[in-house]
Amino acid sequence: MIPEDFKGSRIVWQRNGSGSNYIGAEGNVGNLWRITRDRKKSRLTGFKDRWIDDLAISPSGKFTAIVRTKLQNDVVLTQNQTH
Repeated sequence: MIPEDFKGSRIVWQRNGSGSNYIGAEGNVGNLWRITRDRKKSRLTGFKDRWIDDLAISPSGKFTAIVRTKLQNDVVLTQNQTH
């Protein structure tokens, strides 16, 4: 039952067994998805930037916590000092 767009760190199963939540990739953007036992997918978030590193479902199953990351690269040119 692993979807073809699964690029995340893990799949988290719903407590009631109805399906799972996972991190799906669209380019360099991560969004939270749910897939049911009968393979019906639905996107739960509509992020346009950043990546989702991790997720967890609350014990009640009512909330999902996610950790998002924005990667930033930086190039710095310095002049070597001679002493």
